[in-house]
Amino acid sequence: MHEKTVKRMDQLAERLWTVMLYMVGDYSNLDNNGFADLKEMKKAGSSPEVALLAQFSRGVKNRPTKRYYLTKDGRDGALVRDVVAELGAVETSSPETLADFIGWGIENFPARHYMLIMWGHGNGADDEKLPPSSRPVHNTDNSLPAVADQTRSSLQTAIRNQDGSRGIALGYAVVESQTVDFLDSRRFKKALTAATQRVGRKIDILGMDACLMSGIEVCYQVRDSVRLTVAPEGFGPLDGWPYDKILTELVKKPWLEPKQLARVIVKKYLASYADYEDVCVTQSICDLDKCPLLVSAIDSLATTLITGLINAEAKKAIMLSRWQAQSYEGTEYVDLYDFCSLLDQNCDNGDIKGACQSVINILAHENFVVESVYRGAGAQYSYGLSIYFPLTEISAFYQRLDFAQHTHWVEFLKAFQKTTRRPERVN
Repeated sequence: MHEKTVKRMDQLAERLWTVMLYMVGDYSNLDNNGFADLKEMKKAGSSPEVALLAQFSRGVKNRPTKRYYLTKDGRDGALVRDVVAELGAVETSSPETLADFIGWGIENFPARHYMLIMWGHGNGADDEKLPPSSRPVHNTDNSLPAVADQTRSSLQTAIRNQDGSRGIALGYAVVESQTVDFLDSRRFKKALTAATQRVGRKIDILGMDACLMSGIEVCYQVRDSVRLTVAPEGFGPLDGWPYDKILTELVKKPWLEPKQLARVIVKKYLASYADYEDVCVTQSICDLDKCPLLVSAIDSLATTLITGLINAEAKKAIMLSRWQAQSYEGTEYVDLYDFCSLLDQNCDNGDIKGACQSVINILAHENFVVESVYRGAGAQYSYGLSIYFPLTEISAFYQRLDFAQHTHWVEFLKAFQKTTRRPERVN
């Protein structure tokens, strides 16, 4: 089916939703999962009211990136009929590549509502750690690292497409003489900004079918381009979202408003793992229109904590709360609500308690977190939104994010690490 034919057929009726799935499988362990998810989308199939689109960058070397318009067809091999464009080799880390895909979807399939789904490995806002086999080239400014031997390397990550690694999305790293793409948080913001300028308004839902992406730093980074996010605080199985169940519901009920669809995603996601034993999953909806309110409260909390560290008892309470708070194995993120709730209980300082309550109120009562669900004891104190809270070293790239630049949180982290560090050993 050719792109022009699809466009003409699909414009016969008013379209209510266009769903765009950006799939980053380059050099990863997700190639088979990618085809499985495309087939799940086909079980729902596009309709005159709902367009289901995807761009899949394969996890197999020298395979072209393809764009799909997914139609309802359960036959084997039917995906080939849904290819509307072959792009060849593309640079998935480029903001222009992502913006071009979104722009293509918006221009050819205009709709009342838009949902963009970022698909791949994720590492939240930590744009520094790369796979151990990579050889990073450090830069002192905000530009891309220098080019060496026609390959570029970077300490930027934020969906990562390297097996077992972290990061959404895509910088550069040289791994066994191959270039692996990463789209770091700042490039991600640039891509979304460019795309939303084309449509003239925010994307209704940014879904992130990737680990660790429901964090305040990620939300704040894309606040000007997105209304709602649907993402996990913690890790998740490679099976990811149940696209057949979510999108079948949408095709049946295309009149769903963004918050209603977001709730469908969360409900279907949790239900799809009901029979999995010993698997922890999280999923939450965040309202980014409330970002300024929440970030202001966190900024006030940070300045209050900096002052509180001077007091021995307050410092102990902060340390204990950090140690007790819901965290995610192998990461430096804690649940923001849980940390504030524990600190409110553990600390007698009135200013700190008040600052904690302000954050809690915006998260829960002002509904920054619209809905949060979890399954598994390992995630039982997840309330929907994480924050970066390392104990020893602060990522240099993290400090360049909007959240770090616009709040005193990094200043607090530095003060916390300094005041809780043991003195140097004297021989």
